[in-house]
Parts: sequence; C-alpha cells; structure tokens
Amino acid sequence: MCIRDRGYIYPKKVRPVRDLLRRRSKLVQQHTSLLHSVQNLMARNRGRSLSANAIKRLTYEEVNRLLPDADLALAVNGNLAVMRTLEGVIDLLEKAVRGRIRLHPAFKLLLTVSGIGEILGMWNYLIYSILRI
Repeated sequence: MCIRDRGYIYPKKVRPVRDLLRRRSKLVQQHTSLLHSVQNLMARNRGRSLSANAIKRLTYEEVNRLLPDADLALAVNGNLAVMRTLEGVIDLLEKAVRGRIRLHPAFKLLLTVSGIGEILGMWNYLIYSILRI
C-alpha cells in the first residue's frame, strides 16, 4: 500500500499554514479543558457553577475571596494564568494565519453564518484547495 492511496500530501506552500491551524486547534482544546476544570472545581467547592464568561473575567483576588482554601485558590489561579497565556498565543497564531492566507471570495458567504469566523473559513480554504486538485 502506497501513502498516496491513503492520504493527501499538502502542497509545500500550504503546509506551514496547515500546521499553524492545527497548533491553534490543539491550544483551543487545551484552553477549553482548563476552563472546564475551573468550572468543575468551583462547582464542587462552592455548590454552584460559574459561566465560562464569568470565569474568564475572574481576577486572582476574586478567586482568593471565593475559595478561602489557599490550595484550591492556587490551583484555580494557576489554571487561569495558563488560560490567559494560551489566549495570547492563540491570538498570535490567528494573526500569523491571517497574514498568510486570503479567503477565497466564495468563502465570504461562509462568514455570514453564525459561528463561522475567519479561522474556520481558512480551514475551509485549505480543504477547497485540496478539492480543486
């Protein structure tokens, strides 16, 4: 069995962008995992959960006030610090991808669909470039 029978090899000029989009996807998954971890920890120890937006807005002082146990507060603050770092790296990757790919005019319509932004449109651009070949 030859590799051509089972997979697609991206053109060389598209591979770096594909890799950036894959890395971004992995970082978004890690960010979401940390967010869920904080939500669960807060729900278990406070008896009620916080929304994702409320958790993203938490300051270190608020965490210390909401969780009087120093070890729990440290765990949450650590997760929040990593989440904020990941948000910065995700933004950098998105800017890099935007600078390397221009969306095909046909994909401008995709951006009108709720939940589809430029990054998802760029994934579609890569798929479109595969299907054209």
